[in-house]
Amino acid sequence: MKKIKNFILILAMIVTMVPIIEHNTIAVQAKTSYGYYSLNCGSSYEVDTINDNGGFDYKGCYVDLSTAKNAMRAAGTDAVVRHAGSYSANQIIAMTSGFVYTSGFRSGSSTVNVYGYGASSSASTYIQNYRGMYYEDTLDYDGAGDGSVLVNAFGFEGTVSMSNVDFIPMKFFVNDLPIWVAGNAADGTDPWCVIPNSTYYKVVRNGNYLDLVYHGFNDYPGNGNGTHAQSFTGNLAVGPAASWMSEGSIYYSLDDVTFYSDYSFAQKAGTYYNYYLYQPLRTRSNISADIYNSFLSEQGYDSSSALWDMGAAFINGQNTYGINAAMVFAQACCESAYGTSGYARNYNNLFGVGAYDDGPSVMNFASVTKSINNQMGLLLRYYTDTDCVWYYGGAYGNKGAGITTKYASAATYGLTLASIYYRFDKYASGNNGSLTDAQSSTIGILNDTVANVYTDAACSSVLYTYRYGNNTDYLKNQAVVILGKVGDCYQIQSTDYVSNGTQMHVDNKQYAAYDWNGMVGYIKISDVKTLINSDGSGIHDLGSAKDMYRLYNPNSGEHFYTADVNEKNNLSNIGWVYEGIGWKAPASSSSPVYRLYNPNSGDHHYTMNVNERDWLVTLGWISEGIGWYSDDAKSVPLYRQYNPNESVGTHNYTKSLAENDWLVTLGWSAEGIGWYGVN
Repeated sequence: MKKIKNFILILAMIVTMVPIIEHNTIAVQAKTSYGYYSLNCGSSYEVDTINDNGGFDYKGCYVDLSTAKNAMRAAGTDAVVRHAGSYSANQIIAMTSGFVYTSGFRSGSSTVNVYGYGASSSASTYIQNYRGMYYEDTLDYDGAGDGSVLVNAFGFEGTVSMSNVDFIPMKFFVNDLPIWVAGNAADGTDPWCVIPNSTYYKVVRNGNYLDLVYHGFNDYPGNGNGTHAQSFTGNLAVGPAASWMSEGSIYYSLDDVTFYSDYSFAQKAGTYYNYYLYQPLRTRSNISADIYNSFLSEQGYDSSSALWDMGAAFINGQNTYGINAAMVFAQACCESAYGTSGYARNYNNLFGVGAYDDGPSVMNFASVTKSINNQMGLLLRYYTDTDCVWYYGGAYGNKGAGITTKYASAATYGLTLASIYYRFDKYASGNNGSLTDAQSSTIGILNDTVANVYTDAACSSVLYTYRYGNNTDYLKNQAVVILGKVGDCYQIQSTDYVSNGTQMHVDNKQYAAYDWNGMVGYIKISDVKTLINSDGSGIHDLGSAKDMYRLYNPNSGEHFYTADVNEKNNLSNIGWVYEGIGWKAPASSSSPVYRLYNPNSGDHHYTMNVNERDWLVTLGWISEGIGWYSDDAKSVPLYRQYNPNESVGTHNYTKSLAENDWLVTLGWSAEGIGWYGVN
């Protein structure tokens, strides 16, 4: 079975500490045409289809890109547009589906810049070479090898320069076909032929845990002789699997949030915000200092590690600077090879500070503790200052949101850190199936629009605004720590430093204590699209609201509710009375409503209460799973009434308070709110 997603480098031990988007580059050299695949259209645009041997079958020549793209789409899913001006060895400039490789080596750079698209045009990220990004469209082409390509770069949707990528259509993945890539490198590296592999997630039982495991592949330049497959780089257990994921199942994702059951990304399986990936830095770990050394020992390290005896330093940093100790410890483990790197041992530098991708200039610290304090008290303040150009969310995240966007060129940096943190948490919990830190904080994910944080519980006076990259309207999967609910607002742990109701900014490398109790803010509940729930279901995407159909059985008196239009129609055909749309439910949320069936009476029952569901099952009711979801924002209440005089159809649910009150006058008992719909 093929596994399709994007290419990765699993472990990046040394990463960029301060993001550099504009690199010194070498001008692209005059193009070489390698002749691996013939062209038939001269300087015109050629449309081909990919045959089963990995070759290109000519279909036609076209005078411009737009006409050629239309012809490509008409030719089917295996069609491409090729042009003689391309820098790539395969000369593809557009395709119906597939991935594009980052190939910054053509301009002498080890990374490739990706820039925001549309309203997010001022946002940006960067990715190391030889990494795959999901292809969405070719927006323009200059006829000489360059243009704009729209991609999903590990969760970041944006454009990349065509001269800095190579196209690999989906058919080469599905059919294990070799394809020539690269070419025209500034350093003279020859093209190479690769059989592309791809990454995927798999749900695996590991002892007492059901893990979500990320399987990765990467590719590096060949020598131009022969063909090689992408190499399997290992796997990462990045967190517990969502409760809706089944053991042994394989899932595919472009952004590590939305998961699909097919490699074409057509069959959505669910949405899962992995706690370890989206836990903000402004949280507190509950793992004690004595666990740090024993964890290092369990990983095979001893007192020669620069991390040895540093547990208290991380926790002191957490208490002083307001940054999660375990999250930074995981970061140190990654970047210092668990305290054994040359930087860590020779310079007391756990985080590679000064060791940029494009030119090492490493900093020397007087002690390891000072390295930890620098990271927690200074450097990470830039990534938790919402007015900083490097701020893209204060969680690990990925290229779409989180410190990974600007902190590291390694596209899967956040996943690597999440896997270490998850392993650390399992160890701290005795590997007994429980977890110490997971779900210890309530995390809200904001709507993907700029949102204000307020100084007061009435959400009337703006403290600061959540947006990424300072002067951009880009916001995606922003995670906040929710401390409680006050009216129509949530109280949150402030991402920014706050003093006397005023936002404080990073100031000339000055250390400042973070007040966990006093540095809070408020955000409107309507700005929060979901809460990362404690039951692990991970289905949070509200998506489009679903119509909830209401039917009535005139023979039994039962009211029935379903989101399934086919079920509604079938019941109508056998005598049930369709009463219209009862309410609208979110497509999913963290609050499922369970449906049960009594085989003896034919009655149905609905509840959010897991204990009630389980109790009814012991009485002979059959659990039919999740019927729909309740709105986490509690927008529209659904009132529940009980008829003590009937044995079937004993409950009714309605959003109409008038209907609720009318039934009470007829002898029904009002039982409060059953769940919530959306507007």
